[in-house]
Formats: sequence, structure tokens, C-alpha cells
Amino acid sequence: MTRSINVGIVGANPERGWAGRAHVPALAALPGFALAAVATTRRESADAARVVFGARHAFTDARGLAEHPDVDLVVVTVKVSAHVELVMTALRAGKHVYCEWPLATTAVEARALTAVAAEVGVHAVVGLQARFGPAVARARAMIDGGRIGTVLSASLYSCRSKGNSYDIPAWTA
Repeated sequence: MTRSINVGIVGANPERGWAGRAHVPALAALPGFALAAVATTRRESADAARVVFGARHAFTDARGLAEHPDVDLVVVTVKVSAHVELVMTALRAGKHVYCEWPLATTAVEARALTAVAAEVGVHAVVGLQARFGPAVARARAMIDGGRIGTVLSASLYSCRSKGNSYDIPAWTA
């Protein structure tokens, strides 16, 4: 039997965010994966995340998580402005990376991360979870089925995964 892929999640807040809503349940449902470590920027939340999510290790810095020998794959689930630094840290530690979309704020940054992943010889993947969302799937089916003709351009007026009210939680700011 092959060994599980041990995952470390950066941004594993135990009370909110993508890690608890999506990544931890997905890892629990997938054979061959194990949650080895979690990291947040505060000791209290890192320790709470370790307990709540059942991880073996808790960190307050991404470098410690990425360099830990129990971690094979680093998942980055924080605000976009921190993606480049955290992904680069994981890549430089020789770890495979799954980063929430978008990978970076510029194409130059994204190309630099891609080059480092190739140089180190690891896989780096960008999560595009919205491509399987019901609204996107329906639009794709309508386009593929010819129901709306040839799409020449599109405008997006609103798309939010924070609920269906006008209130935006303070923690998203």
C-alpha cells in the first residue's frame, strides 16, 4: 500500500474561510490524503485549527509548515495579496502546492512561481473551484447547447460566495 500524501494548509482558520468549508472536508473524503499540519498567524487559532480539523501539527508561520518533513503538499487558502510569498516559500522548501485562485496579482509573478516550480521539480496547481459551480455549469451548458448563440463578450455584474444577502461579513475585508 502506498503512503498517504500529507497535506499542510496555510490559512486554516477554525472558524471561517475556505480551509474549513472546502479543503478539510475534501481531504477527509479522499483516500490517500491526510491532514498533517495547519498554519495561521496566531498561536491560539493555529492550535484550535489543529484540534478542530484533526491535524498532527500546528504552525504560526508558513515556512515552518512548508519545511516540516511530515508535509508533502502545501495548500494556500489565504488572501490573494499573500499568495506569492506563501507559494514561493512552499516551492523553495521543495513542496508541491495547491493555491486558491488567483495564483498571483500579476502575470509576471505567476510566471516567476511557475519557473520556480519547474526548477525545483514539483507540481503547482491553481484551484478553480468556481468552474464547477451551478451557475457556471448552467452557463456552460447553455453556450455548448447553442441556446444563446455565439458569445462575443461577457460582463459580470456580481458574483459572491459569501451568502445571498447585502451584508458582507467583516472578516472578508
